[in-house]
Amino acid sequence: MVFTAAEIQAYYRTRVPGLRISGQPEWRGPCPVHQGKRDSFTVNSDSGLAQCHSQCSRGWDIISLEMELSRADFSKAKASVFRLVVRPEIPWEERDVEATFDYTDE
Repeated sequence: MVFTAAEIQAYYRTRVPGLRISGQPEWRGPCPVHQGKRDSFTVNSDSGLAQCHSQCSRGWDIISLEMELSRADFSKAKASVFRLVVRPEIPWEERDVEATFDYTDE
């Protein structure tokens, strides 16, 4: 899932308040997953990918980080992220359909 620069910034401002968001390509702050105290958590400002360089030693995209922080499944985490970045989620039945296929065998 691709997020705009403004959406990436909005998400991390809300969910990782200790993150130092700057004009640099890498933002740093304490890890929100293990409630770190040092600046061992980094975020790539272009992609939104995050990495803990300390206790967790793991990486996340925005949705998987939200799943980790909220203990929600993918669908609920995605809806939460969309609310935080103010992106409307369009229900499947309201999306434009370009083509349909009738499958006649397995």
